[in-house]
Amino acid sequence: MWNLRHASVSTSTDTAIAARRSSPAMNTPHTAPGRRPGQILHVALVVIAVVTLLPLACVLSTITAPAVSFLPSVSAMDSQQCPQGTDDCENDGGTPLGPSHGVDIGRPAPAAPPCEQLCTRIKATYHDPRTQTLLLTLAQTATGQGAVTYLLTMADRLGEDFITWRDLGKTGHTGENNAGGYITLNSAMLAREQVDLGPYYLAGTLLHESIESYFDIAEGIRDMGTRHADYVAQWFTGQFARELHALPYYTATDPWYLPYENSSYGLSYTAWLQTEDGALYLHNPEQCHLHTVDRKGHAWASSDWWAERGGFWGFGQGTNVTPVPNPLGLTTAMLAADDLSAFAR
Repeated sequence: MWNLRHASVSTSTDTAIAARRSSPAMNTPHTAPGRRPGQILHVALVVIAVVTLLPLACVLSTITAPAVSFLPSVSAMDSQQCPQGTDDCENDGGTPLGPSHGVDIGRPAPAAPPCEQLCTRIKATYHDPRTQTLLLTLAQTATGQGAVTYLLTMADRLGEDFITWRDLGKTGHTGENNAGGYITLNSAMLAREQVDLGPYYLAGTLLHESIESYFDIAEGIRDMGTRHADYVAQWFTGQFARELHALPYYTATDPWYLPYENSSYGLSYTAWLQTEDGALYLHNPEQCHLHTVDRKGHAWASSDWWAERGGFWGFGQGTNVTPVPNPLGLTTAMLAADDLSAFAR
């Protein structure tokens, strides 16, 4: 800010100097000296300078000041998902998901949802920041929290490599799980996610694979790559997405989300197959073999060569993880249902 006080003229000082210079007689009547032409010119020049420079100072101040409307958006993104300094979260805060469509178009983002105690456990269990980002997003909704509880328990028993990342190609699967229930996510999709899949697409992918992983391990159904199995997994994925986008923060940061895309939620099995999402699974076999199970309650990584091939003389039987947590209330009856609305909670 310009300090205008330095440009003002002190006429009292000039008057006193003039009085000392004239040295009048003691009895001479005092008369106020008139302004000299030089003083008048000085005052005029100062006034002109102030009038000229003040607008320029205002313009410079506007240009150099930060955009006020942008600051809340940056603060909200930095605080996602775990605000710094809260009792339940680590001091380094959550992992931002990057600029959102809402922020990009100047739409102010609401405050990020508060971090719950689940966030601390997520960071202590899974140390890959990519996995943390997805789990912290899932932790914001009731359906997502069910999947997080399952994934945390599995990691406690089998290690954090229960979820791994691998480049499956930009046109490959976004995620998959092996016969032993371990989950692999496609690292090549990280670049696509913000561009054309939506910022929370991979969180839904992880939930989808969690559903299939549960049936793989808990029920011993080792052929979950079927249309009915994907119908069930996509149902819960859609339920999670709706819960997530009902929260103001996620509505603002993903304004292009459409609730009827990319899930079977609210649809019958037959109706879902007619959608663009359902068509992606038409190449899979239709039904799971519900009466054929293999080592129910056991899990193994894809690196367990013997277990992946059915075991041999006691080798490669996997790890017994019974009881398997089931916070979402999954049942084998869902895998045969033509409409999951009857199971909706």
